[in-house]
Amino acid sequence: MTLLTPTHIQALLQEPIPDRQAYGRLMEIYCVVKAGGVRVQIEAASGHLARQQWRLEKTISELSCHHAHHPQIPILRQEVAELRRSVAWRIDFLRTIHPQEEAAVQQHLAAIEAYVAAQGEQLRGACPNNH
Repeated sequence: MTLLTPTHIQALLQEPIPDRQAYGRLMEIYCVVKAGGVRVQIEAASGHLARQQWRLEKTISELSCHHAHHPQIPILRQEVAELRRSVAWRIDFLRTIHPQEEAAVQQHLAAIEAYVAAQGEQLRGACPNNH
């Protein structure tokens, strides 16, 4: 995968129909940057995991005290496993964002936002029922 550099970002934003994969990657990184950046998002995902896992394990513990084979216990354990997988997937994705890419997107936020706004205007203009 090619790193998104300032030059690459500028080229993408000048194409009438940008490469889908590169544009998708740009938008993914853009969303992460707008949400505080890679570090902040990893911390948020880790915090979410800790809070939700604690809540689920507390419920499992409470159910176990009353009924060791409560039918909800395996379901809740499955939910814990799914939560861990989901958060691990998110963190793994975030770690694929090179600091250089994050910095390049941060540097070009205004241009990216202007491009997205212009695309939205073009779409609205193409829809005859949009007033």
